[in-house]
Amino acid sequence: MEKHLLLAEDAAERRRGPLRMISGASLEQAWSNVRAADLLLLNLVSDAELAGWSNEVFAMAERHLRPEDSRRVELTKRMGHIKSGRVESYDRALLIWVMDASYDALDAELARVRNLRNVLWIAFLCFLVWDAGIVILGWFWPEVIDLCFRSPSTPDGKICPAGNVGPSSKDIFAVEIAGLIGAALTVIVALRRIQGTRAPFGLPLAAAALKLPTGALTAFLGVVLIHGGFVRELIPIDNRGQLLAWAVIFGAAQHLVTRIVDAHAEEALADIGNLTEAERPGAARREAS
Repeated sequence: MEKHLLLAEDAAERRRGPLRMISGASLEQAWSNVRAADLLLLNLVSDAELAGWSNEVFAMAERHLRPEDSRRVELTKRMGHIKSGRVESYDRALLIWVMDASYDALDAELARVRNLRNVLWIAFLCFLVWDAGIVILGWFWPEVIDLCFRSPSTPDGKICPAGNVGPSSKDIFAVEIAGLIGAALTVIVALRRIQGTRAPFGLPLAAAALKLPTGALTAFLGVVLIHGGFVRELIPIDNRGQLLAWAVIFGAAQHLVTRIVDAHAEEALADIGNLTEAERPGAARREAS
């Protein structure tokens, strides 16, 4: 037990640094060692203390093991006997077995959350680089991607996102900023819908952050489609305000894509739910002490 706790402390100390915090490997190693110490502790506690632990172990089994799991079924049959204080050696072994299996299932669920969180942050960085690359392209070569619209309603006959007479280095930047604003509105709504969770890794934050660069990209693509004539007849552009307003709308429309990510994130968090006290690192050990 002491060895496991020292390894957990070492893993917690090594968790410092941006890369280690993002990967989550050190955190999982620390939890794994603390839980291993908890399992060893079950061999040492008295029968009365073990009976007190049975409720937490049973709650973990209900949360993380399938109803037809033979270990969960057997524990259900023995719970009345264990709670009465007549704990046999078989009951102690059964509780350790069920607790170990529940921890393994919990680790798999947490690994799924961590992997999804990592994928979302990688996608966030990729979209951010993509957005920045498009802005740089438009900044130095504005004529390559011309987002100005012909309009007889203006004195100069053109409507450009940045308000200039012709293509400007700030046109794409203006469109992406408008899309970013539209995406930020959906982020606010998404944050209001996020329920508090004690699960680690900040998955809801990663899902919300992904909306911002995605909104900038969808705004740019939407304006390009309008400029290309795909939906020009359905979306007339008569002034710069209308153009930027559509960019905001296209930025908010990224939710049509990212809501799939939101659904996966909510599903992954639902599998874990709010961790019980026994599932928190060292909680069972503190209770027994």
